[in-house]
Amino acid sequence: MRPLAVFRCDASAAIGSGHAVRCLTLAAALEQAGWRSALATPAESLGVVPALGRHPRIDPDASAPADLLVVDHYRLDAAYEGTARAWARRILVLDDLADRTHDCDLLLDQTLGRHAADYRPLVPPGCRVLTGPAFALLRPDFASLRGQALERRRGVLKRVLVAFGGTDPGNATGLALAGIAASGLDLAVDVVLGQAAPHLEAVRASLPANATLHVGTARMAELMLDADLAIGAGGSSAWERCCLGLPALMMVIADNQRAVTAALERAGAALALGDAASLSAAAVADALGHLDAGGLATMAAAGFGICDGMGAGRLARVLAGDGAGVLTVRPAEERDGAILYGWKNEPAALANSLSRTLVPWADHRAWFVASLTGDRRRIFMIERDGAALGAVRFDLGDCRAVVSLVLAPESRGLGLGAEVLRLGVEAFLATHSLPLDARIRIDNAPSLKVFARNGFVPGGDTDGVVTATRLP
Repeated sequence: MRPLAVFRCDASAAIGSGHAVRCLTLAAALEQAGWRSALATPAESLGVVPALGRHPRIDPDASAPADLLVVDHYRLDAAYEGTARAWARRILVLDDLADRTHDCDLLLDQTLGRHAADYRPLVPPGCRVLTGPAFALLRPDFASLRGQALERRRGVLKRVLVAFGGTDPGNATGLALAGIAASGLDLAVDVVLGQAAPHLEAVRASLPANATLHVGTARMAELMLDADLAIGAGGSSAWERCCLGLPALMMVIADNQRAVTAALERAGAALALGDAASLSAAAVADALGHLDAGGLATMAAAGFGICDGMGAGRLARVLAGDGAGVLTVRPAEERDGAILYGWKNEPAALANSLSRTLVPWADHRAWFVASLTGDRRRIFMIERDGAALGAVRFDLGDCRAVVSLVLAPESRGLGLGAEVLRLGVEAFLATHSLPLDARIRIDNAPSLKVFARNGFVPGGDTDGVVTATRLP
């Protein structure tokens, strides 16, 4: 018999639909891998997320034997999970707070900047912790539109998507619409709300002529593709926006969204406006008025490097037993072009690059295709559990090669750089015996240290750039 996954999640006007939606996404990925699924959710949740009704439903208090219990609920912790051990063979927790103990075998937190160490005091010693937007649970339609989104982002601002989750209990939607009106900009607007949103009728009644209201839409990926900017919050839709490189003005509408909002602003993928409860329409209008083509292009590029939309498949493979948390290396493939584009244009990476210039997608795409098909460049991707941690590039000359390293934003500051570089260098030297040169900004102390740990000896600097060399 096919294995059974039981999902414990809720949806309501107060807590929104995000927990239920990401559980449905994982359920679909597991079903593709041969699993069965059932939902342990209250009947009232179906009114908020009707798609829950397409799956078998069991009483949330029942003790139904399961091969896997998935818990996505802020009010449940180790006490509930420990009791569930009697009937669940394995337990997976989906969390993004790191504020309570868990009794689970696997934990996923898709927050940008979250690290496994944040959960070590909160989970059993043998628990495997997966973190970061590489594991964000997005429906497949987002990843399928990624190529079109890369071609579309041009730094223009003509269409805005206003979406604050399925319920938007504080009516941040109304605030965003008032801000757009106050800006005086000639914009087309798409507004998304769920059918259980408490302010739905108020929004509908005051909808301006330039806006279209979409209720309970299944076309969110297409709406994000068509938009040039989103005004939204820090829930699961933040990773959907990143996947499609959609720049965003973000408002905090719940305390648990503060970390995501701050992390995305630091990464350059969004601008944080603050708490919706304390914002004015004038503040929203001012933010809109200060956007320019360069800022929009920078946010789009940074977003592409944060999330590729393949997280559900990665998690399904981990649950199937693929990978063991070890670092692996492989040659770059066509699918890596978008993630590398984002990494290269992320603000911190740009600050440490030799050119410090934003690279347009068309230029990067041409360069990347030539890199894969030509014989003068080698690029290796280093991964863990299918999630890319960094890339090592080698530009071949007649008798030497120049090596460069780029890390995913969430991989920085964890001491991974030296190991990522080591694996890339080993893969290259397996087929080439050439001296290696690295050109590093003299003020980039972390990178100088990483290369030194891999046997690169720094020489003099020219115009603030140090050349470090390693002999074969």
